[in-house]
Amino acid sequence: MDVNRARAARGAVAVALAIGVALILPPVADAADQTLRFTYGVDQFSWYWTKQKDVLVEGPDVPGAPIPAQRVRVSNPQAGNTLPVAVGTDEQGNPGAFERISAIQFSLADRGLPAGATITKFVLRLIEKDDSNEFPSFNDGGREILACRIGGYWPPGSAEVWATQPPYGGKSTVPSKPPFQFCAAGKRNASKPDWTFDLTQIAGPWGENPFNAFGVMLVPVLGDGSTDAWQINLKVPARDAEGNIKPDTKDFATVTLAFTPPAPAPSGGGGGGGGGGTTGFTPSAPPAYLPPAFVPPYEPAGTIAPPSVPSSVDPSSQDVARPGVSLAAPAQGAPPMPGIVWALVPVGLAALATVRTAIFQPRAATRAGSVIAAIRARNHERGGGVGPAEGDPLGRAGAALARGRAAVVEGFQRILARGSKR
Repeated sequence: MDVNRARAARGAVAVALAIGVALILPPVADAADQTLRFTYGVDQFSWYWTKQKDVLVEGPDVPGAPIPAQRVRVSNPQAGNTLPVAVGTDEQGNPGAFERISAIQFSLADRGLPAGATITKFVLRLIEKDDSNEFPSFNDGGREILACRIGGYWPPGSAEVWATQPPYGGKSTVPSKPPFQFCAAGKRNASKPDWTFDLTQIAGPWGENPFNAFGVMLVPVLGDGSTDAWQINLKVPARDAEGNIKPDTKDFATVTLAFTPPAPAPSGGGGGGGGGGTTGFTPSAPPAYLPPAFVPPYEPAGTIAPPSVPSSVDPSSQDVARPGVSLAAPAQGAPPMPGIVWALVPVGLAALATVRTAIFQPRAATRAGSVIAAIRARNHERGGGVGPAEGDPLGRAGAALARGRAAVVEGFQRILARGSKR
């Protein structure tokens, strides 16, 4: 189904965003009591409606101007921040059944809750309120609501198709009637008004692995054989036109959390022993997605399967590049150097030594009238008066450079002669 594929794609993006937020948000610190406020982009909500339809309507066949098919849905009758819980008619039109149920999730993994923590307090509080532009609460006196632990991934949304709801309350198929497990009854405070749900007893798996904290489904408690219809609207924070939280609604959905951190992992050498301590959650290396803690694993018909995240990847077994992984090009040896370069090395070194000796280490001046002075004078005369005069350093440097140049030329000539003989 196209809608399911689109939602699965959005879900994969949500998982990626969740991992990205885990690297940014500060980790939840161990404290007696701390308050978590619902945060858009980190937490999420959705609700499901038995009357919602998702129909693909083919466009009219206009010659030369085809109109693409359009997907038609029933418009959302609630405000954008409403979590409705309602009894009415089911998909077959039977009265006294679930009509609207709502899901809400506070992401513990994104907040850095350490894996293996023991949750000692988890209380969800939601404000009950009606907006002027939505379908209101009605016939709500004395009603009861359960918050049931959700056992699988679900994407955010509003007024979603009934069959796309995630599993909850220990049911392995899309539930429509009790009894449920892993649920907590809500308490209504009519004076505020608000609802509180003490989820401490069902939040154990969330501390063991925060990535399994899929939230709760808010469902109505059905009366004994009653067919009365009723609805209660619960709220999350509202946003203005710019997407900012309206200050007077920031506490519409909160969680009071307390936990005991896991025991530190034993230090020392590895190997041996089974189990050991549970290590804390490391934002830079989050654990892989794990299936829900329920048994048997949930595979409800019509729901969206969670994205598959491998627990380990061997980069050497991959033939193509993956996001975040750079495949280095194979190392290659340097190209061989031409033989003529190696032949010129000793010639160049000899020329350099000659210049260095002439410039930086000049001979001491010889005494006038000595044998060496006489030889130099004779050489100077034979050269037509061209050559270094005694005690002239620039002249000696020029002569040394000339000798070096002659040596380099002679070296080239020898190399070329050898090449012609070959």
